[in-house]
Amino acid sequence: MDTIQLGEFITNHWELSFAFAVLLGMLILGEIQHKTRGFPDISPQQLIQLSNEQDITLLDVRNADELKNGSLQDDTHIPLPELNTRHSELSPDKTVIVYCRSGHRSAKACNLLKKLGFNDLKNLNGGFMAWQNANLPINKA
Repeated sequence: MDTIQLGEFITNHWELSFAFAVLLGMLILGEIQHKTRGFPDISPQQLIQLSNEQDITLLDVRNADELKNGSLQDDTHIPLPELNTRHSELSPDKTVIVYCRSGHRSAKACNLLKKLGFNDLKNLNGGFMAWQNANLPINKA
């Protein structure tokens, strides 16, 4: 498709072209934000490897009613809404790996902890659901 045909396509299908441009922009912006947020996502397998290599803090930021589905072994439970007032229960000198149900709230928790002076943070990509989907052991309540 040459430049003239592309211009004609964009003119004739401006709604599709605009939607494509918006989606592409959102995708690029999301990647930039992901790369510059200051903490990586890790997989359940990487979490296991890290916990075998060093002393970590595993932080569960799910709501109390979500705990009925189980939790990860040796975690600390501080619901996201309480994290701002209870962060002193965590050591800023240790690696803190944060998880929630799907990974969205834990990313917010990582952002908050970063602002509060925690430097070694990691987000469990996919959260508790990813852990379960990998058929890894859970503690039942």
